[in-house]
Amino acid sequence: MMAAGGAVAVVMATAVARGTYQPPRKTAQSIAARVGGHYGDAHPRLVHVDSMQTDNPPHDPMYVITVAGHFRHGQQIAHYIGFSALANKTYVWAIFGYNRPGAILWSDRELEPLPR
Repeated sequence: MMAAGGAVAVVMATAVARGTYQPPRKTAQSIAARVGGHYGDAHPRLVHVDSMQTDNPPHDPMYVITVAGHFRHGQQIAHYIGFSALANKTYVWAIFGYNRPGAILWSDRELEPLPR
């Protein structure tokens, strides 16, 4: 007789082998807190979240997130940051800091791995 943990491992291994396994999704809030913390505000306020999939296969779940707070990049301080993030991996890209739409103060290409 197989223990419950062993059965879960077999199912998971089968899903990985078939290419159907999807790691658990991170919430937009948890990603925003980690990215905000990297820029000096560990408690940003979610302003907007779009949930979608990446264009290229394997069409990973992703978010486009805008948060409000106080975010530092060098000597620049922005009140908003917008970025894209994979929902099932630790990868964030196209990070833009701004104080009003269309007035980008700073940008970063990517954060990988996602800061803790």
